[in-house]
Amino acid sequence: MKDECLNLVPHAHIDLDNQNRYALPLMEHSMRECMTVRKAYVLADVIEEFQPHWVLMLDVDTLCRKNLMPWINSLLETKVAMAIVKNDGLVDHPRRFQSQYSASLIFLASSAFHVAFQWHYFIQTPKKMMGYDSFQYFWDQVALYATVSQFEDELNICYLAADLFVDEAFSNAAYFWTWGTVVE
Repeated sequence: MKDECLNLVPHAHIDLDNQNRYALPLMEHSMRECMTVRKAYVLADVIEEFQPHWVLMLDVDTLCRKNLMPWINSLLETKVAMAIVKNDGLVDHPRRFQSQYSASLIFLASSAFHVAFQWHYFIQTPKKMMGYDSFQYFWDQVALYATVSQFEDELNICYLAADLFVDEAFSNAAYFWTWGTVVE
């Protein structure tokens, strides 16, 4: 598979994880639950290994519909440290911890890389947090909520409109199309 990927994009960095390098609890939790939180591990690794100026993490089921560089450049020019989709209608909702912020799209400038490491730390927490068990479905979003809450007063955060950045209606105006997954 690695060779096939490199044939398509010769300069790509391909690192297949066939050995469960993050020691995800695959025997105790579903593959879906483990893969949902794995992105925090990968994000921390990418930042440490490549030391980029910024990162944009997207879910695997996200389709990019526009040239992103003008948008990313505008974030960098206006000193946005983090861009994330916030569901404002959930402030007093009982499930706000799992749905307040979407973990499907996260932009971080290098000035906010500590946010990725804190999210990674919370993801690894074996204790219950905000009524959710470690690795339970939505754990990535619960840990992201805890992380953003910790840093929201110190960072320049751009809250993105869900209909433009995690659009499930396939609007022509959207940057990304994605589709929701029915919760089992």
